[in-house]
Amino acid sequence: MNPAPSCSPIEFAHRGLPFTHPENTIEGFVAALAKGVDGIEFDVQLAADGVPVVIHDDNLKRTHGLEDRVSDLDSGRLGELEVPSLAEVIGLLQDRTRILLEMKGEDLALSQTVARMCADCENVWLLSFCFPLLAAATKIAPARPLVLNLDMPLEAVPEEQRDFVQVLSVDRRLLLKDQVQRVQAEGKEVWAFTCNTQEEKETVRALGVNAFFTDNPQ
Repeated sequence: MNPAPSCSPIEFAHRGLPFTHPENTIEGFVAALAKGVDGIEFDVQLAADGVPVVIHDDNLKRTHGLEDRVSDLDSGRLGELEVPSLAEVIGLLQDRTRILLEMKGEDLALSQTVARMCADCENVWLLSFCFPLLAAATKIAPARPLVLNLDMPLEAVPEEQRDFVQVLSVDRRLLLKDQVQRVQAEGKEVWAFTCNTQEEKETVRALGVNAFFTDNPQ
């Protein structure tokens, strides 16, 4: 892994292509693939039957207008609502683009299930805001690269966590160029989220990040 980008940072599609298609759906992922993106990020949590499904929120109110919680519905019912399973999404994306799988919440059962499913999937990167999920996953899938999502400045990350992962992915508003360079000098990559306007994209490019997430990849 290169410690610093040698050219323009990679653009990753955030939750598919939500500017034009429903987020975290097969429809959106197909559209993102058609644009030739270098990676697609999506969110995973467990349905009531323990099956990993792809959806961001822990309930269906924003995306489906329903009051149900994801954890109260089984994967079959969620499939009827066009919430795809992780297996479906990996089957679609495997060997076609980098898979950026964000594990939601703090449930270690999710981390363990995902790690078992993805242990041999070479193009899967595991992301989470919850460091214990990443630590649990690597015990089962040690070859999968780990990405720690951050809502804090790079300098505030505990050293043991920074040293454990390959990538630090940070809210773009919290990034400073000297901190980005310092982390990259340690052999880590720095990614930024979420950059949707041209101004936001140009700002993170100037900071020297390795990649950024966008709802509107070019």
